[in-house]
Amino acid sequence: MSRRTKQDWLRGGFEVLTHQGSDALTVENLVTHMRVTKGSFYHHFGSLAQFRTELIAFLERSGFSDVIDTIPTHLPAAQQLALVTADLSRRDPVYDKAVRLWGEREPEAAALVARVDAARLTYLTALFTDLTGHPDQGRLFARLAYAFYLGTAQIQPRIMGQEYSDMIALLTRLLPQERP
Repeated sequence: MSRRTKQDWLRGGFEVLTHQGSDALTVENLVTHMRVTKGSFYHHFGSLAQFRTELIAFLERSGFSDVIDTIPTHLPAAQQLALVTADLSRRDPVYDKAVRLWGEREPEAAALVARVDAARLTYLTALFTDLTGHPDQGRLFARLAYAFYLGTAQIQPRIMGQEYSDMIALLTRLLPQERP
């Protein structure tokens, strides 16, 4: 059996969460998934509770909230929106879905979802307000676009790639053509 780093364990935990659900986040399932012994798990984490807490911090840093962190904010709003759309079209929305489902049962995960939603909606509201010239419309367009993204994980087959980009382009045509 190979040695695993703490990062390996956290990535493995995210895989388990995504593909098997939060109930599968047990030491036994994790060591089976990672193909190592329980000793390896306890070398890095004092308890399953500590692992779960560190998994939430890992998700916040590395995969769940980084969508908007990669977009240069000095660009015009339309270019930023195009970059966000391109990034999201390459992502599998099942990752967001897994964390949200966990958040329905785990207060720490729910708090993470709330923080990420607030940050993403704040960012999108600023973009759409700039595009529409109206704060109220900007907020509504932001919520519409974000609800669309979250809903892509609910439809089978999932909406990704070119289909996602095409649907966002269609929604974008609803924006006013001229700013007031």
